[in-house]
Amino acid sequence: MPDKDVPRKVGAQIDVLTVTYNSPALGSTFDALAAAYSIRLTVVDNASAVTPTIPSQGALLRLPENVGFGRACNIGA
Repeated sequence: MPDKDVPRKVGAQIDVLTVTYNSPALGSTFDALAAAYSIRLTVVDNASAVTPTIPSQGALLRLPENVGFGRACNIGA
C-alpha cells in the first residue's frame, strides 16, 4: 500500500545536477526522487578513474580533468 507521506509525480520537471568523483554507483541515490517527481538528471564526472553508473533518465558528462566542484557545476549547468 502506498505511503501517504510520499509525494507523487508532479507536472513540473525538476532538473537535478550532481558532481561526482570516484563514485561508481549513483542509481539508488536518485530512485526515490525519480519515483516522486519527473526529473532530468545530469551527472558531471570530475575525471574519475571509474565510470559512474547512473539511472536511465540521466545524462553523464565526463570531464577530462578534475576541475573542482564549483567549475564542474557551472559546466553541467
